[in-house]
Amino acid sequence: MLAAKLFNERVDNNIQAIYGTVTTGTNWKFLKLIGQVIEIDLSEYYSVSQSSEVRF
Repeated sequence: MLAAKLFNERVDNNIQAIYGTVTTGTNWKFLKLIGQVIEIDLSEYYSVSQSSEVRF
């Protein structure tokens, strides 16, 4: 996420939020980077079909 932020800054592409995902293959966590602040959804999701429940 930080690399994506730095890349976009270098090419003058102003993106408000960068979203990320961490997975073990079965469990999923979702993140959002705004500026220098990262928000982590503390819920743990067990299938991609639950991704509609992610709240940011």
